[in-house]
Amino acid sequence: QEVKLKQTTPIRKSPPKSNPKSRTIVKVVVKPKSAPAPVIKKSKAPTIAVKPKAAIAAEANKHKQVKERQDQADKKKSVQSLKKQAKQNRKKIIEDISDFSISHLNVLEASSKN
Repeated sequence: QEVKLKQTTPIRKSPPKSNPKSRTIVKVVVKPKSAPAPVIKKSKAPTIAVKPKAAIAAEANKHKQVKERQDQADKKKSVQSLKKQAKQNRKKIIEDISDFSISHLNVLEASSKN
């Protein structure tokens, strides 16, 4: 296989001090670059990214805020469920009282008939 060599512009050399008139023209031939050898990567232990303190603090703060929001949501839900429970309890008490009063009236009616 024939390899063609690249030819660059000829470089003029400064004349030797003994003969200042002569100028040698030298042609420079540049060989084409051979393909680089394949690089075999050595397996390294996974590098652990060292975070700056500011980043760690920011992340911690973010987690804290998320937790606070979650807590507030949970609190809200629990308050709502408690209100619902109280409402149901009130309803039940009112129903019980009305049942009792109706039965009591029935007893009174029956006793008044006798």
